[in-house]
Amino acid sequence: MSKALYLMVVLSVGLLGTTPTQTIPKDLWGRWIVRRVLPATTISCWGEDEAKSLIGTEIEYSAKFFRWKEVDTNNPVAEVTVISAGQFHDDNSGQGANSSQVSFNQLGIKADKAIQVMIQHPPASIAGATSEIPGDSVLIKDKNTIVFSICNVYFEAKRIAAPTQSREIRMFDFRESVYPWDEPSGVPSMWRWMSTSSERGIRLNDGRYSFHESNPPQPEPEGAERIQLTSITYGDLNGDGKEEAAVALNYGSGGTANWDYVYIYSYQRNVLKLMARLESGSRADNGLVRVSIENGNLVLDFADPERRVGDCCSMGFIRSRFRWQKGRFVEVGPREHGDLKLEVH
Repeated sequence: MSKALYLMVVLSVGLLGTTPTQTIPKDLWGRWIVRRVLPATTISCWGEDEAKSLIGTEIEYSAKFFRWKEVDTNNPVAEVTVISAGQFHDDNSGQGANSSQVSFNQLGIKADKAIQVMIQHPPASIAGATSEIPGDSVLIKDKNTIVFSICNVYFEAKRIAAPTQSREIRMFDFRESVYPWDEPSGVPSMWRWMSTSSERGIRLNDGRYSFHESNPPQPEPEGAERIQLTSITYGDLNGDGKEEAAVALNYGSGGTANWDYVYIYSYQRNVLKLMARLESGSRADNGLVRVSIENGNLVLDFADPERRVGDCCSMGFIRSRFRWQKGRFVEVGPREHGDLKLEVH
């Protein structure tokens, strides 16, 4: 269905103008992710940093609530309006040569009319300069795209796929999976990205793999070289609205040294695909502390070697954020430092 035809179909259910206040219309129900800033010629109370902070955040609508991040509006009341391109321009643009100018064309809306939904809520304090909440007043561009503004900066958000599609990867059993494997060349002291191709593969059994093999099978000797699955973290990393999985495997060398490998997988067309893999340092020397996915970024915490307490431990961590760009993970933003409770292993 074309964007113009979609808008015509939606408009056919109501009359031109404003409808009485109502709950949020079904066309908006679901989760949306803020994708990009749109190139409108406006004078804004926000700078570039504030605008960028919205990218990757989620908005959720239902009949019972409206949510952006942790900001909730319960039992929301909405006003639905059919607005023309000319009226939108006049309502949101100034009269002078140097005034703000914004149009449907700048926002990528090709139709001459669009549905505008305005949600009532108490004044919010998102960044101090505005009482707006991202997504409280939107133009429905098409069934999977909405446009909204904050502080006169315009953003585009995309619908997140339904949970049955977006979370398909969770059905995969990573505890019984085969992972690419290369023999370590030594004890690492720094994290590094590795090639996705490998010398061979190893298959986990109930989340474990032992390099001690015997026939017939014998109990694994104490201190044997082994691999253990330690965590699986889910979240959208490539912007397709579907979850990826970051799987952390801990490698024990058979001695005191141990380190981790993080495998990042996507699930497309019923096929599991390795996007990237990373090797951490060992223990206090940039050992892996934590894996998380936040706002489309892979977030990895590593032990801070500058705050080490012997070879085993560190009193601090270094946080690095990575974004999927052009087929690889690229570190973004400054590194952060934090404290860790001392745990001796």
